[in-house]
Amino acid sequence: MAYVLYDSYSQISPNPCGDNTLYGLASGLISLGKPSTQYAQAAYIKTLSGSILGTYSDVFNAFAVAGLSGPSNQQFYSLIVDTVIFSNGNTQMNITMSYSSPDGNFQTMWSSIKLSYVLVSTAIQTVTFTGGSYVWAGSVGLYAPFNNGIPGPVMYDSLWQSTSVGADTSSACGYVNAYPPYFDINCAGSPNAEFVTHLYIMGFQFDPSGGSYSLAASVLRNSGTYSLNDLDESQQTFTIKELGSTNYMSGPNMLIDTVGTQLRFIKVGIVITTILDINAYPIYNTANFLYSGIYMPFTSYNIAQTVSLTPRTTSGGQNYNFYDSLTQTVQIYGLSSFYISKLAPEVTVINYEISFPTSTSVLFNTDDVNYMSSVRISSDGWNFACNNKVIQQVLPSTNLNTST
Repeated sequence: MAYVLYDSYSQISPNPCGDNTLYGLASGLISLGKPSTQYAQAAYIKTLSGSILGTYSDVFNAFAVAGLSGPSNQQFYSLIVDTVIFSNGNTQMNITMSYSSPDGNFQTMWSSIKLSYVLVSTAIQTVTFTGGSYVWAGSVGLYAPFNNGIPGPVMYDSLWQSTSVGADTSSACGYVNAYPPYFDINCAGSPNAEFVTHLYIMGFQFDPSGGSYSLAASVLRNSGTYSLNDLDESQQTFTIKELGSTNYMSGPNMLIDTVGTQLRFIKVGIVITTILDINAYPIYNTANFLYSGIYMPFTSYNIAQTVSLTPRTTSGGQNYNFYDSLTQTVQIYGLSSFYISKLAPEVTVINYEISFPTSTSVLFNTDDVNYMSSVRISSDGWNFACNNKVIQQVLPSTNLNTST
């Protein structure tokens, strides 16, 4: 099956905004296993458009496991996007997967895997001439034991550290491609700037024995509660390593559930979009794109669920940053949380898959309906904007991001 993300502007002529390519930003879907091979491959090569990412640019990435399927009677479940290497002037992406148990004695057999990814390079538009990329992506892998149930930073010596006193007063905002690089959250001159943040399950190692679940993983923002601060992705909190501090843990605060002792490893994909005036967005948008985010629980399995914006004056809602029903030019989507209870012997498959039937609906398919719980879907999407409006598709267009 081919998964296609169509661009919404490439066939416009004439274009009043000139070149409307979102330089430094790309995405796609990758299918491993069936129908191409009997089992999911451990290595994959993806051809990229180097003109979009920049031939000599640094490229950052985040992946999300948007679908998986395998036998339900396996001794161990491991699925990790392990290494991602860019070559040939950023025209090729080499991916290595890991399906091994921690001791290397067992290999999980996946019949199919669906990966969603976003690539962000240093060629992307910056907030000011002093720097600060509008979008950043990255990842962190963590082995047990975790600080279960204790929200906070999980990254050692990360980008979130004060590199100089000048950084506190700089007009830069977001990831600054300096030496050394750092992430500026002070944003002097932009008092209403916020960082819309999503955390994706990019990999896991899970022991189905000795616990209540056949498979589960969860990484939630901030404290992981149903408060407005934790549900609104623009209210992400960060821990900064201050100059001279002995506290080496820094970065976006998150809550990881170890699921008792069953979760042995988790890899988290991190995607952050800078919005300079969150209170007025998308009015006075300063970027060359419009953004739309999804962060929502899902309970009606195998039935498409409508995605709609919740006003920030409403607590306990979802999708506070779903600003527009965009036909995404660039999009990543996946899970931040899912739990599959112990499967009955007659259930022979463990699986799920996320898809978007329309621009305002999302579908979560699974054969484990009676065992699935606490599903939370995340998505980041960007469209080229002309005078604060997304250029609409008026003719059939070629797709920008296709993976088979």
